[in-house]
Amino acid sequence: TAAEDGVEEEELLTWYLEQKEEELETEEDLDRERSLAKKVLKRMVKDNIFMQIRGDGLADEQGNGLQQDASVVYVMHPNCAVEEM
Repeated sequence: TAAEDGVEEEELLTWYLEQKEEELETEEDLDRERSLAKKVLKRMVKDNIFMQIRGDGLADEQGNGLQQDASVVYVMHPNCAVEEM
């Protein structure tokens, strides 16, 4: 399935927060940075850079998919022109 080529949201957020670890001093800093990263991911879905996949099918921009308990996986949008980035 396409999900095998993607990255789970939690894994992506954990990786990002580990990169920012030295800059984060408090739990509030961590929460704020995590919230910002989620907003960036949402924007990248809206801008057709990423697609969200949840469960057995695509999720919409709000993350609503076929299975609400399944983890969200991000894959590159097929229309995304990576070489132009």
